[in-house]
Formats: sequence, structure tokens, C-alpha cells
Amino acid sequence: MAGGGDAERLGGLRWRRRWWVMVRDGSLEAVDWARFEGPPWYRPDEVPVALRALAGAVSPEAGRAAYDAVLFAIGNNHAGRLYPAAAAAVPFVVEVATTGHGYSRYAALDILIDVLSAFEAEDGFGALPNGRPLMHAVAEPIVDERGRFAEALTSPDGELCRRATELLEVIDGWERPGSAVEA
Repeated sequence: MAGGGDAERLGGLRWRRRWWVMVRDGSLEAVDWARFEGPPWYRPDEVPVALRALAGAVSPEAGRAAYDAVLFAIGNNHAGRLYPAAAAAVPFVVEVATTGHGYSRYAALDILIDVLSAFEAEDGFGALPNGRPLMHAVAEPIVDERGRFAEALTSPDGELCRRATELLEVIDGWERPGSAVEA
């Protein structure tokens, strides 16, 4: 049956091609990370370096280091805070989490779990310049790709299944701030 499934599949192929180009050929710097505001300790030049490290992690140590590098590049990992650059970085992390391999994929899933369940916007940076709440912009690409994360449940890789299950539980429990119905 032609239709939505084909469009989704083709959209995914376009996105994978974009990710491949941006990570592999050096054009990740084409994103103007400096245009995103943040506290004085935000270092825009660290974002593409951290995302590359994530995509290339091939050992448990490299995966852990990439996890930390990404969360410190787009926020304050210790404080559980995100900077506006997270809105542009999370789609790249989603792509690694759905198409990466081994330790890079594990680290990307862990980043998404933590971003969606344990982080909030850095004080003073809760909205993007267009007024959109930062946490909505960060969560949307994660929540929207739920089906792609669910595909990992069929993998024989137990670690991948465990992490995908945890992310799916976080997605299913995530609620847009202000969307709860008051009794």
C-alpha cells in the first residue's frame, strides 16, 4: 500500500543521508552553533566535536566519554540543564540512536533517556527566539521517532533492547509541561 508508510520511509532515507553528510564529511560545522544563546560557559565549538565523538564511539569508554561530551556541550550535565543548542543537537542524537551501531547507539539512547526524563532548560534560556519552549523543541524529535525506537526491540542485542525499552517508557510517560489537565 502506497501512502504514509512510503513517505515516512523516504523521509527517513533523506534524514539518514543528511546525517551521514553532516557527520562524515565535516559539514556539521555548517550549523551555526554560535547563534544559540547560553550562559557564559556555553562553548558552541564543542557541540559538533561532541556529536562526532558520539557517532564514532566504538568502545564502552568512548561511548561514556561521548555521552558526557554531548551533555556538557548542549547543557550542564551535572545540573541537569539544557541550553538552546540542544534543540538543534537532539535530532542528530536521535539519528545516532536509531541508525548507529554498538556503543555509539547505546550512548545516544542514554542521552535521549536523560534529556527527556531528567533535564530542564537552563534558567533564563527556557524559550527559543521564536518563543517556543526549549523543552518542547528538545522533546519533539524524540517523541516523534517513537516508532523507530520501537524497532530496536526486535534486535538480538540485549543492551540495545534494554535501552530502547527504557526510552520508550520515558517517551510514554512524558507530558508536555502545561498540558496536564487540572482536576
